[in-house]
Amino acid sequence: AFDNLQHWEITEQGLLCTDTKTEQKKLIPYDFIQSIRIQAQPYRDFRYNNFRCRITTTNGEIIDVLSTSYVGFADFSDEAATYTPFVRALVKTTKNINPNSVIYLGQTSSTYNGNQTLVLIAIALALVLIFSFPMGQSRLLALLLIIIGAWQYLRISKTVHQPQTLQDDKIPDYVLPATKTGEGKTGKHIEKKQSE
Repeated sequence: AFDNLQHWEITEQGLLCTDTKTEQKKLIPYDFIQSIRIQAQPYRDFRYNNFRCRITTTNGEIIDVLSTSYVGFADFSDEAATYTPFVRALVKTTKNINPNSVIYLGQTSSTYNGNQTLVLIAIALALVLIFSFPMGQSRLLALLLIIIGAWQYLRISKTVHQPQTLQDDKIPDYVLPATKTGEGKTGKHIEKKQSE
C-alpha cells in the first residue's frame, strides 16, 4: 500500500511534513529527534540509487525518507537531487539544535552481522560443493563466480553497510545517492511515502 505524497521541509521550528493531498501538516521539533540512520538500501524492485534516512523520535515514532519515489508499477523516480541536500541539512540542523541526537551510518549491528554471516555460510557451502562432488567445468566456474561475487559483496558491505556513529555533521558520500546534476540547492524533499 502506498500513502499520499509527502513534502518534507527543514524549518527553524523543526522538521515539517505536509501531506500534499490533504494539506495536513505535522511538525517534529529537532529536540524530539532521538536518532537519524542514513543507509544504502538494496537495489531491488526496480529501485536504483536507493537510500534511506530513518528518523526515530523520542516517543518511538519511526519516519523513513527515501531517495526514490513510487511512480507506478515497477517505476520509481530517482529523488537524489533533492534527497542528498535534504539529508545533509537535516543532520547539520539537528546536531546544531539537539547535540544529544545520534547519527548512525549503515545497517543496525544485528542486520549487518546477520548479512555477513549468511554470505560466509554461502561461501562455505559453495566450497563444500566444489570439493565434495565431481563436477564439470561450467558448474565449477559458476560456483567460483558465486564465491567471487560474495567476497566482493563482503568487501563493499564493510564500507557501505558497517554500523557506525557519526561524530560530527559531515556525512560520507558512500551513504548518500549519486546525483546527476549535483546536490541541488534547497533543504526540501518530496517523496511518496511507503508503509512497510
